[in-house]
Amino acid sequence: MTETSIALPCCHFVRRSRGQVDARPALPQAWPAMLPLDHLPFPTSDLEGLAEAMRRLGFTVSPRGRYVQPDGAVFPNRCVFLKKGWFDLLQADEAPAEVLPRGCLFLTGDVQATRVALADLGPSRRTFLLERRWDQDVGRPPERFRWIGFKTDRLGVQAAAVEHAWPCVDILPEWQVHPNGAVEILGLASTGKPPGETGLDTSGFLYLSAEAVAETYGAELAVRLKVDDLWQTRRALHRGGVEWRQAGASLIIPPHGAVACAFEFSA
Repeated sequence: MTETSIALPCCHFVRRSRGQVDARPALPQAWPAMLPLDHLPFPTSDLEGLAEAMRRLGFTVSPRGRYVQPDGAVFPNRCVFLKKGWFDLLQADEAPAEVLPRGCLFLTGDVQATRVALADLGPSRRTFLLERRWDQDVGRPPERFRWIGFKTDRLGVQAAAVEHAWPCVDILPEWQVHPNGAVEILGLASTGKPPGETGLDTSGFLYLSAEAVAETYGAELAVRLKVDDLWQTRRALHRGGVEWRQAGASLIIPPHGAVACAFEFSA
């Protein structure tokens, strides 16, 4: 068993373990010109604590699983899958104490083509490979990922492009149904200026002054989500004992428990 640098999307940590990984995933048959937001990684030193915080927010959390790299490195995870987009809850002992989405990964049908098309964003030369496997048998094949990072800081957070099947081949339909009615990750709300034309779909992102973000969300960063029914969201938050306030057609949940960012649920 050797110490290996783990290349989590938009995060880099060190762990010790072994495993095997297969080759590249199948490509989607068609792809939009602007890469859509795929998922947000939440690295944490307490995976089960973060999973419980997500359940209190009314999310359905996947069974425990792990990612495997070609060099044999393995690290645990859980996920929250929506109809569009997902959260990757990542166990990383060296993760910062504040649990936040530490990047944005955008979905592509071909990382090599994306590396060329978005060269101005500073794509990494290396293509990283991962395979996700669940600890329990759910009757699905593993999900395989290829991804590249970008050096740009125009989004205010780290960005990457990831190639994999969507919907993921390894998930069950009931994992995408949530007591809070969430169906889509719209983006993030944070400080700064809009990034302009990047080739990445940031239409659901909000860029505000530091004062406006603090006043609106009570945090420096917020995850924005679309829900089917705000009444359903309210009921789920009440059952979880989570405080919220209404702002127009949205419910704002300030940082709570293991999560240091705010959440905005909009109908």
